[in-house]
Amino acid sequence: MQHFVFPIVDLTRDFVLLNPTTTGQFEIREAIACKKTLVLIHESDARFGAYDFYEEQTKAPEDLKFLTEAHESLPFRRRGYERDAMLQSVIERAGFQNLLRVEAKVEQKQQLAVLPVEVGHFDLDSFHDRPVQTQLVELLLLPKDDVRFTSCVLVHGMGGTGKSVMVVAVLQEKAIRAHFSNIYWLVVGADAVDAKLQQVQSKLHKQLTGKSTKSDDVLAKDKQEWYSMLVEAMTMHNRALVVLDDPWTPEQVRFLNPVENADTEHRLLVTTRIGGLVPRATVVELLVMGKNEAVALMLDLANIQQEVYLKEHPSSQWPPQGAYAIASECGMLPIMLTVAAQVVRSWGQGWEEAVLPLLKEQYNTGGTGASVEERVIGAGLQVLGKLEDAAAIKELFGIFAVTQEDFIHSMPIVELLWRSCCGAEFQGKQKGNTLLMRLKVRQWAQILIDHSLLLGSSTHGIHLHDIILTHLRGLRSDIEMRELQRRVVEGMVAVSAERMETTGRGLQNTGTSDMPFEGEEVDWVSYNLSAVACRVALIGVYVRVCRLFGVAFHSIAATRALSI
Repeated sequence: MQHFVFPIVDLTRDFVLLNPTTTGQFEIREAIACKKTLVLIHESDARFGAYDFYEEQTKAPEDLKFLTEAHESLPFRRRGYERDAMLQSVIERAGFQNLLRVEAKVEQKQQLAVLPVEVGHFDLDSFHDRPVQTQLVELLLLPKDDVRFTSCVLVHGMGGTGKSVMVVAVLQEKAIRAHFSNIYWLVVGADAVDAKLQQVQSKLHKQLTGKSTKSDDVLAKDKQEWYSMLVEAMTMHNRALVVLDDPWTPEQVRFLNPVENADTEHRLLVTTRIGGLVPRATVVELLVMGKNEAVALMLDLANIQQEVYLKEHPSSQWPPQGAYAIASECGMLPIMLTVAAQVVRSWGQGWEEAVLPLLKEQYNTGGTGASVEERVIGAGLQVLGKLEDAAAIKELFGIFAVTQEDFIHSMPIVELLWRSCCGAEFQGKQKGNTLLMRLKVRQWAQILIDHSLLLGSSTHGIHLHDIILTHLRGLRSDIEMRELQRRVVEGMVAVSAERMETTGRGLQNTGTSDMPFEGEEVDWVSYNLSAVACRVALIGVYVRVCRLFGVAFHSIAATRALSI
């Protein structure tokens, strides 16, 4: 880790910050002998030499193997909200929570709203400011007596233009956090209809009030009852901002909008790809990037710097013409540009001539009508083919087709998905060494994150952009999707039964985080499968697992196909 290294350990401190890559073994042993609190932090970005846990675990001295087994290493973050969260985690693990309380008191005096935990997984390292951000901030800060004031501001743009991440960047503005007393974030999605809409309403109600509702009671109230409760809950706040991310229908906004009838300065902020979704809203259009903006983003993500490039190519122009051609092939969409940038980065020298033909090759594999997504994602997967575990990495990527939109999965859940769904050939290679298998899965997931095919991190959870999720689902037939769903559920049930047999408990909260590689850092209350130990109908387990593990219902026929 070139930019965050403590090769010489200061043993006069109460805690020791270790970098597994650069800290010497002597210093580590001295810190252990002095019984110091150990905090591990590692490089996670492949552009700066990402730390390979699997390789280091296999070659580490026997007396130091426990470091990565008993301590979860924090990935180093360089920018914005993720960096602050990383530093906060370091402080907490070092036992200096009091410093955080002091900071919280200072922030309270400044009256800054706390950012929603629901946006913690957004990675702003690759984010470039958009021209409409200033306009959006100004609209949200308007006083109520301003003629331009409306209770709802709507950010509209096609899928993949970066609406959600731009809004997250706006929420981090100090002026926004000082203006609003509370900020709430709710992901809606196209599938929030009927009973699912009531569940989303109850989730927003919990955010507004801090009160949970039993699952049986959620559906006992109809949508109008929940709406009335949301409006009432808003009266308890001074000036709040509610963000609805990705609603698709006017009905969703109508029943999730607690601001519409409030005679206050509360605001509703909506991100959507549906034009005219909220008739009386102030609309901010997020257009597709211009060619210069798109090229600048791609080159930055590919870590291609002007000074270095021109030194290596003295007769070339900047930006390279090849970058414009690649950006055009990506449709100028940020999500596709991030994937293409990793293809460029992986290719190295000669990318200007090689990557564009690679993208165009996908016309042959995807047909003459291959979409932007098919071409760019196909090229990203083709680059992965150079890696030793390419087949396993692609298999892991494909598993996410069965997950539902806008669902964040912790790493232990990803490991369970792999264990449930991967082919016998992959399982056989890792049989008898569970720890190494799980380290491998984490390594593969990190590779997919580094190539922007997956989003998030091992710390904050992993998710997919809905464009990539749609692409993965389109690669499978209805029958294949149902079979994948069956494998997920049966695998989860088998894991729970195995844990019940060996530990006396299923997948449930243990109240400890001392053994991260055993999955105990997960709040298993949300994934409780202990009922599997009882004689319950598998179809009921299927419904429960799909709902709690973020597995999508591809067809109702999938549930009918199951039996005890």
